[in-house]
Amino acid sequence: MGLPFPPSGRFLFGKDRAAWLAPRVAWLPPYGRGNGLDAASWAPLADVPAELVDGLLAAFGEADVPAYAAPAVWPPRRVRRRRARPPASERLWVGAMRYATAEDVLRTELPRLAAEQGTQA
Repeated sequence: MGLPFPPSGRFLFGKDRAAWLAPRVAWLPPYGRGNGLDAASWAPLADVPAELVDGLLAAFGEADVPAYAAPAVWPPRRVRRRRARPPASERLWVGAMRYATAEDVLRTELPRLAAEQGTQA
């Protein structure tokens, strides 16, 4: 399953490659959304406020970086401790081969989007 081509032995490009790689998305967290680009392997990038995710997914798409966002999973609360839950956030996953580009996009776009939304990032 780690090969970039099907058992027929021919290399795939474009839509054929995307169709071959589609089952690999199954290991990403459920209830998420992506920017329409696919990758053979994924890496978590950051937890960001939920209201900034759509703008970041669009920015990653413009930079040709596969990206996926899903609600961040928080560990269960202890019964005795009554602290407020942190604000809603989502975890960003990006294509591992484009991780460095994704870091650059995040570094430039996150402050801009946070300023537009009035959110602290």
